Amino acid sequence: MIWTLILRYQVNKGGDDGNAKNDLLKWVQSKIPEYNIKGFKTDWNDGRALCALTNAIANGSCPNHNSLDPNKKVENNQKGIGLAQDHLNIPEIISAEALSHPKVDEQSVMAYISFFRDADQNREKNQSDAARRAAKCRAYGPGLVEAVANEDAPFTVETPKGGGKLDIKVKGPSDDAKVNIKQKQNPDGTTTYDVSYKPKNPGDYEVSVTLDGIHIPGSVFKVRVLEAVSLGGEGKIRVFYSTTSSSDKGRSDVINLQRLLEAKKIHLRPDFEPWIAVDIMEKPDREAVFTKAGTRALPIVFVDDKYVGDFDTVQGLEEVGKLDPLINNMASKRR
Repeated sequence: MIWTLILRYQVNKGGDDGNAKNDLLKWVQSKIPEYNIKGFKTDWNDGRALCALTNAIANGSCPNHNSLDPNKKVENNQKGIGLAQDHLNIPEIISAEALSHPKVDEQSVMAYISFFRDADQNREKNQSDAARRAAKCRAYGPGLVEAVANEDAPFTVETPKGGGKLDIKVKGPSDDAKVNIKQKQNPDGTTTYDVSYKPKNPGDYEVSVTLDGIHIPGSVFKVRVLEAVSLGGEGKIRVFYSTTSSSDKGRSDVINLQRLLEAKKIHLRPDFEPWIAVDIMEKPDREAVFTKAGTRALPIVFVDDKYVGDFDTVQGLEEVGKLDPLINNMASKRR
């Protein structure tokens, strides 16, 4: 009666008792076909099949199962039982000595192996649930598109209700950037993560975002890390100014800079862009100009997308004879 209960509710989970053995055997054969398991007695004696079955479900738990010494039966079975308990939480309902005996009780082996099938099915279910949660995640922000060396690259990750373990790795050409994460639990059960990293060197980076080991949509993200912020002014001479300057110096600096550049006929050169008014630019673009220049003092002069200075700086370069070489170098590059 006890075996009938075990057969019905553990081995066959309430199914047809007549097919329980064959169904369990087919499952074992699908997991470890290399051992050609034909039954639940002597095929398990040397312990290698048990270790292989554990490894098939908990991948990497016993990768060397086929190299175990088949003469060390009890030792191998003890190893397999321990691994199954540690990695799959399978109870030790049979001893290593019993499994190693050629007349081991078949029903006991069937009952024990049925726990492995349960563990496998539970893992598949858990992995499916994790995959569904990972598919509902969302990651966005500038740090997943482009970044600048030695500057914070921010982005956001949103995970659904039920959560999971979020893991973020940033790999670069010569360094792995440290990742900083701030977690915020939302009232609806979802979670928002404010993430940032600071790449040390320019180049191509990869940002992987996984939830419970499963990549979320878009991962692995390819990010180009620049040496410096680009304003799109490579090979050009650009002047940024304000049309609404409220100070006398600000207005006179614009006029004086215009006279200086026109005296050198820079305004006639194809690499000179017409004066750019920052007050009519989009805010992100305007802030990028100030960030790259490191100052908000206008007017601002860029040559080859590199900050040269304001009017006072340019005038100083002119007085010491350094302005002409700077702008003439641009002309030579163009040729």
